[in-house]
Amino acid sequence: MYLLGFAADTCSMNSKSPFKWHHSLPEIILLNVRWYCRYALSYRGLEEMILDRGVEVDHTTIHRWVQAY
Repeated sequence: MYLLGFAADTCSMNSKSPFKWHHSLPEIILLNVRWYCRYALSYRGLEEMILDRGVEVDHTTIHRWVQAY
């Protein structure tokens, strides 16, 4: 299964996963972190871009993801 260009099975949710306890899919988290680090986007801008794709994420959550990953 593909979601936003990523294979859903690339990050299996096992006990060693760095995404354990996160409510969002690992693909969504990595996409936001990648876009923030690669392009000059604000957290609020990313929030709007992801909302356009049907995923509701707060800008402070994106900030926490960037700090963690």
